[in-house]
Amino acid sequence: MEAINTKNRTMNSIKQNLQYIEKSIISGTLNEQKVIIAVILSEVIEAVKEFTFTYQVPVSIYKGHLETFICLAEKEKSRLLADLQELHYELERKKTNEKRALQLVEKMLVTDLYKDEVQRSINKWVNVSPAKYGITTAIVYTRKKGCEK
Repeated sequence: MEAINTKNRTMNSIKQNLQYIEKSIISGTLNEQKVIIAVILSEVIEAVKEFTFTYQVPVSIYKGHLETFICLAEKEKSRLLADLQELHYELERKKTNEKRALQLVEKMLVTDLYKDEVQRSINKWVNVSPAKYGITTAIVYTRKKGCEK
């Protein structure tokens, strides 16, 4: 139970930091807060690298689709990291492209850090095995980024 609470706190912290950046861009205080935002964004990038996203996936006797969902979850996590790094680059530039930065932040927040897109694909899955086998649930995890050798 403690692990779930820690994951929720980490996820909420990431979202709150992105909301803070979004408010800074919208309010026009971005230039005054560039140093603070750079530190916050670096922390967010590290937190996402270490964070393990989990998804519940329906499974039956055939489990071939699990690897597909794992790859999709890994892809979306990599996309999130790439967008965070692009946001960091945009905010570090002398002449910040605020529209692009705001677009990146809003996309991350609206899609719940791209988790919604993975969940939408999981929800499209249709069981093709005979009904007698039934459906259970498996949990799909993403790996930490930057740790693979």
